[in-house]
Amino acid sequence: MRGIEVEGDWAYSWDTWTDSATNKETGEVRDEVGKWINVLRSTPDGWKIYIDLWNRDAPAAEYTFEVVSLRVAFTGGPRHQ
Repeated sequence: MRGIEVEGDWAYSWDTWTDSATNKETGEVRDEVGKWINVLRSTPDGWKIYIDLWNRDAPAAEYTFEVVSLRVAFTGGPRHQ
C-alpha cells in the first residue's frame, strides 16, 4: 500500500495495481496497470470500506463500449441517513 491517511472516524488508502487479461478468442495477453483508492469509516464493528474506486491507466480509446441502459440509485451514505 502506497499510502494511508486517517482523520477521526474516516481514512483513505491508495496504491497502484497490475493485472493480466487474456482475450478468449485470440489468446492475446494484455498487461494492465491502474490506480485505486479506498475511503474507510470506523464503525463499532471495525473499519469498513465506504467507497472503493479504481481505474486503468490505458488511454480511453483502447476500451470501447456501448451503454444500452443505465440506472443509478443512491440508497446509502451521509446524504441519505
